[in-house]
Amino acid sequence: ESNLRTLRQDYPEMWQRLEQQARGFLQHQFDLLGSGVLNLGENIDWSLDFKSGKRWDLRDYRLQKLVDLRDDSDVKVPWELSRCNHLPQLALSFLLTDDHSFAIEFENQIISWRDGNPFERSINWTCAMETAFRCINWLLAYRMFGEQRRFGEEFKRTLAIELYKGGRFIRSNLEQSGLGFNGNHYLADLVGLLYLGELFKTTAYGQEWRVFALAELEKEIPHQINADGLDYESSLPYHGLVTEMLLYAYLLSRHSDFCFTETFETSLQRMLANLTRFTQTDGAIIPFGDGDDGRLVKIYGREPRDFRDLIAIGGVLFGTPRPSTMGSVPEQLLVFEAQHAEYKESKAVEPQPKSFYYPDSGICRLCSHDLKIDFFANSVGTAGLGNHKHNDILSFTLECRGKPILIDPGTYVYSADEQGRNRFRSTLSHNTVTVDSYEQNRMVGGLLFMLRRDSRPEVVQWESNELHDLVVAENDGYCRFDDPVIHRRSLFLHKATQVLLVRDELIAQGSHRLDFNFHCDRARITLLHHDLIRLQPDDGEASVLMSCCESRLELGISTNLVSPSYGVTHAGIVITGCAKTMLPFTALFAFMPMMHSDAADVGEQIAAARRAAQW
Repeated sequence: ESNLRTLRQDYPEMWQRLEQQARGFLQHQFDLLGSGVLNLGENIDWSLDFKSGKRWDLRDYRLQKLVDLRDDSDVKVPWELSRCNHLPQLALSFLLTDDHSFAIEFENQIISWRDGNPFERSINWTCAMETAFRCINWLLAYRMFGEQRRFGEEFKRTLAIELYKGGRFIRSNLEQSGLGFNGNHYLADLVGLLYLGELFKTTAYGQEWRVFALAELEKEIPHQINADGLDYESSLPYHGLVTEMLLYAYLLSRHSDFCFTETFETSLQRMLANLTRFTQTDGAIIPFGDGDDGRLVKIYGREPRDFRDLIAIGGVLFGTPRPSTMGSVPEQLLVFEAQHAEYKESKAVEPQPKSFYYPDSGICRLCSHDLKIDFFANSVGTAGLGNHKHNDILSFTLECRGKPILIDPGTYVYSADEQGRNRFRSTLSHNTVTVDSYEQNRMVGGLLFMLRRDSRPEVVQWESNELHDLVVAENDGYCRFDDPVIHRRSLFLHKATQVLLVRDELIAQGSHRLDFNFHCDRARITLLHHDLIRLQPDDGEASVLMSCCESRLELGISTNLVSPSYGVTHAGIVITGCAKTMLPFTALFAFMPMMHSDAADVGEQIAAARRAAQW
C-alpha cells in the first residue's frame, strides 16, 4: 500500500491520466494505432479492424487471410486491442481507488474475449507473439489485483484454462523462420512460454515450456543481439521492444528458481545502455527503421518511442546512474518499491557528448558541444531479410542543443497502405542520395517485410579525437546498374567551429540523376543568402545554418510527411537538391549552430573546417 500512496503523492499528473484512461476503458473507449479515441460499443468486437471497418470471420486460424492489399484493412488493429495492454491499467486503477467497477470490467473483458475468440478459430489465434503478449498482460493484471480482489472460483478456472490454451498454442506455432535465423516474434513466443511455464510449472507441459523457453532465449541472444548490444533487425524502436521482452524475462527470474547466464545478463545491460544512448532529449528513441508502437506492457500511456521506464528499471537492477533526462518514472516504483526513492533522489548524471562507432551494427555518432549526429551505414538487417529495415543507408540525423533538426520521418503503417508503407521506407524518405530514382535496396511488390539485399555498405574510415570526428562510408547498392555507381559519403565534424561537413561522392562514368534530401519536422526555413539556409525548429531555439558548397546543385524546399507514431502523419519539410550530370560528381554541404548570421563570418567558419578536413 505504501507504493500506492507514493504513486498518488509523487506522480499526481500521471495518476490522473491513468485513471482517466482506465475510466475510458470502462466505456470501451480506445485510441490505438492512430485511430483517435473511439467507442467500441457495449460488446467489443475483438475481430474488427475499427479503423477500416473490416471484420475477420471465425474460421480455422490456418485459413485466416491476415493481409489483403486490395483494401485498407490492418490486422494489427484487432491484434493490438487483443494484446490487452489496458488490463494492467484497470488493475492499478482498482488498487488506487478501490472502485470495484475496474475489477468487474476485467472479468467481463476476459469472458468477452473468450466468447468472441473460440480456440484457434479467430484472427486473434493466428500469431503466437500476439498470444504471448495477451497472456502476459492477463497474468500481470490478475496478479496486480492480488488479495484486494477475490475473484470467484469459476472465473479463476476460466482464466487458467484460457492461459493454458495460450501456452499450448504458442508451443505449437513457434515463429521460427526455418532459415537459420529468427526475429523478435520468436523472442516474444519464448518470453510468453517462460511466463506461462512458470504459472503451470507443476504440470508436465508447464515444466517443458519453461525449460525450452529458457534454453532457446539463451541460444537466440548471440544470434539476434550484436556484440555492441543492438538488436540485429536494423530498427531502434524494435530494439526497444526486444529489450523490454528480455528485461521482463529477466525480472521473472528474480522471483523464481531459475536464472539466466552471465552472457544473457551482459547483453541485456548493453541493450539498456543503448536505450539510454539513443534516447533524445524529449524522451523518445530515434525512429531509425520500422516502428509500430509495440510494447509488451503499457501502464502509463507513454509516447510510443519512450522507453525510459525500462532504463529506470534497469538502473535499479544493475546499479547504473540515473540520466538527467529521465524525469519521473513511476513504473519503477511498481517493480522496486524499496529502491525507487533512493534511485529517484540519486544524483543525476548529465549526458556527456561522446562519439562512438558500432562496427557490428554500422552506426556512428559524431558529437561536439552543441551538435549530435547519428550516421547509419548498416546492411539489410535480420540476416539479409530486411523485414524492419528502411532504405536509410548513409543517412544521418542531426540534433542541435537537444533539438532534432534533420530527422528520420518514421514508419506510418504496414499492410493498410502498401504505397504509404513503401514511401516511408524508401530512399527518398531519408537523408541520403537517390540515384536515377531507384531504391538502394529493391522492394518486391506485395512483400512489405522484405528488401532485396542489393547494398552492402562499408565504413572505410573512422576517426574520433579532440579536434574532429570523421566517418567515411560507401554504399554499393547502385553497382547493379549497367554503369555501376558507388556512393561514398564522408562526415567531418570540426569541433572548434562546430561545423559539420557532409561530402557526397558519386563515382561512375556515365550520366545519372542525383536526388539529395534533408528531412525536417515542423520547422521554419529561411533563405539568408543564395547558398545559406536557416533551419529553425518550431520552438525557435537551436537554429542551424545549412550551406550548399556546390554551385551545380539546385536546392529547393518541398513538403513531406512525418509519422511520429504508427498510423499518424503530419506535414514536414524537406530540403532537396537535384542534378542530372555526368559522374563522377562531388557535392559538399555544411551545417553549423547559428551563432553568426553574417554570410562572411559563416563562410570563414566553413573555410576553417574545410582546411582542417583538407577538403
